[in-house]
Amino acid sequence: MNEITIITEDCDSYVSDPSSDDIPSKLNATLMGLQAAGGLANCNIKASYLDEEISLEGTFGTIQQQQNVFSALQQIEGVKKINHTTQVTGVGSNPSPTNQNNQWKIVRADTGFGIWIIGVICFFINLFTLGLAVPFTTVMYYQQWASNVMIDGRRLRFTGTAGSLFGVWISTFILSIITLGLYWIFIGKSNVARWVDANLSWA
Repeated sequence: MNEITIITEDCDSYVSDPSSDDIPSKLNATLMGLQAAGGLANCNIKASYLDEEISLEGTFGTIQQQQNVFSALQQIEGVKKINHTTQVTGVGSNPSPTNQNNQWKIVRADTGFGIWIIGVICFFINLFTLGLAVPFTTVMYYQQWASNVMIDGRRLRFTGTAGSLFGVWISTFILSIITLGLYWIFIGKSNVARWVDANLSWA
């Protein structure tokens, strides 16, 4: 059973006016359009609009439905923020919380022959260049690693470039030498990890 409720600023149930160009009308039309197209099967959500912010609560049948709704609402002109307390119930989507279908692959992403070869190549390049090539080998390694990751059936993409890491690495490299490696252990390693995390996105 589907239930879609739209609440406006005065908290009254809202009926869409096709000729209206206000945000509540756009909000209503967007959700009704998704529902008519079958994109909200097994959903039970309530949307409200106040002070240029949209709030969503309720349940979605699948993660894809949730993402599709967020994406559609972000396209409404005049909306500055989307708040939500929604949950994905997995109704009708055959969820696999125990990963019986191998829909998750994180720890295993750095295993296998391909990633091992990349690791060996990166090691020798770093060795021969005395660590100066680390920005390039880091990008090489994490591009391969990200392509191996799978989260709930979805793939990751690594978007970092050697140029964007170069400044971080040079300062880390120099300070690590000066402090006999202590800077790398306590600060530098975390800086590089933070840069990697910042350059991950869905494929």
